[in-house]
Amino acid sequence: MLRIQELKPRLDQWYHDLEKYRTKKATSKFEKAVNYAFHQRAAVYRIFEDGRLELTNNRAERAVKEIVMGRKNWLFSVSEQGARTNAVYQTLIKTAELNHLSPWKYLEWLLTEIKELKAPTQEDYARLLPWSTEAQKYCKVGAICTSMYHQYFKKEA
Repeated sequence: MLRIQELKPRLDQWYHDLEKYRTKKATSKFEKAVNYAFHQRAAVYRIFEDGRLELTNNRAERAVKEIVMGRKNWLFSVSEQGARTNAVYQTLIKTAELNHLSPWKYLEWLLTEIKELKAPTQEDYARLLPWSTEAQKYCKVGAICTSMYHQYFKKEA
C-alpha cells in the first residue's frame, strides 16, 4: 500500500517528465537510455502488483559480486581439474549460505563425514546435503559442528 501511495506518483511524474526526451530514432546515449526506460516501463510497474518484488536488484548484484571478483583469480587455475575443484567448493559454500549454514562449519563437517564413509550409498550422500536435518543440526551458525567435537561440549547429567 505504501508503494502505491508514496512511490507510484513519483514514478508517474518521472515518466511524465521524461516523455519530452523520448524519440522515435535515438541517436545519443541519453536518448537510447530514455527509450530503454520506456521500453522497461511495464516491468518496472510490476512492483505495484506484487509486494514481494524488491524495489532494487541490490541483492542479486551482491550475490554475483563474489563470482565477478573471483573471475580473474580463477583464470590462474593451473589445470582444468583445478578449475573444476574450485567450482565445486564455490558451489558448496554458496549452497551452505543459502541454507543458513556456516560455510566453514559445513565444509568441516562434510569432509569429516565423507572421510568416514566406507561404501557410501545414495542415502549417505543425501544425509550430507546442506538442507538435511543432520547438516542443519551441526552446521547452523552458532552450532557445534562435527560429532567428533560433540564429546567436548556434552553437558554432564
